[in-house]
Amino acid sequence: MELRHLRVFLVLADELHFGRASQRLHVAQSAVSQTLKALEDDVGTRLIDRTRRRCALTAAGTRFAESARRAVDEVERGSMEARRAANGDVGRLRLRFTTTSGLTFLPRALAKFRAAHPHVVMEISAGGSSEQLTALGDGSCDIGFMTLRNDVGALASTPVVKSPLSVLVSRRHPLARKPRAPFSSLAGEPMVVLREASEPSVTLRFRRRCAENGFEPNVIVEVEQIDVMLAFVAAGVGISLGPQFLENLAKGVRAVPVTPHIPVGISAVWDDATLSPAGHRFLEVMSAVRSPRT
Repeated sequence: MELRHLRVFLVLADELHFGRASQRLHVAQSAVSQTLKALEDDVGTRLIDRTRRRCALTAAGTRFAESARRAVDEVERGSMEARRAANGDVGRLRLRFTTTSGLTFLPRALAKFRAAHPHVVMEISAGGSSEQLTALGDGSCDIGFMTLRNDVGALASTPVVKSPLSVLVSRRHPLARKPRAPFSSLAGEPMVVLREASEPSVTLRFRRRCAENGFEPNVIVEVEQIDVMLAFVAAGVGISLGPQFLENLAKGVRAVPVTPHIPVGISAVWDDATLSPAGHRFLEVMSAVRSPRT
């Protein structure tokens, strides 16, 4: 029994006329008769009584038409859902962000994606780079947005935001008047840093850079949130380090790029072998929304 047999039978059941059925189906009348015979052979009973004057559904044909219509409707509904899934219009998308990632254009990309794909269920959670790499490895995350990096093994990645590493200072600080700040100029400066236990590699690189310039960082305050860190910097409690775009988030803060140039920012990371069509659609939206200002 084939799906096309059911479709022909349902048209014939509606028309109860072989000529009109063949016209609707755009096939020869003999083809309609042959299809009906093949279907009746499969079912094992007569479905339509036909004479020269009239056609009528048998009792078996009436019951079979009900089941056939449900079957065809279900197949068509399943086909539509399959196409939507293949186009990334349905499904589930699990994203993870570092704190800094949420301060870029990415929230705008999320809003645009949700508007274009309202039937995709999105799960968004925070997490550091180490946590995200673990989640990508065990399949509990589809795309991670983490500290700019290229050491992601077999995973795929692309830079989302690039920005020079900068010294974040109060606009009253002497460094605020400089176009550049040598890394060595941080020696002895009281520092306000963001506490991120999930970013041990960032802390390690920072301390290694300080050691290369002959000093230990003078960390006086560790905070949990970026807005608190920037408020302390603006108030003159201490200086900090971060991407240059952070100066746009707080009045009274100036970002001075350090020398030598050190690129920082955000990478999108995913497993290309398992990423769903919805995930690929999100990457396309992200690319379209990306702003050079961030």
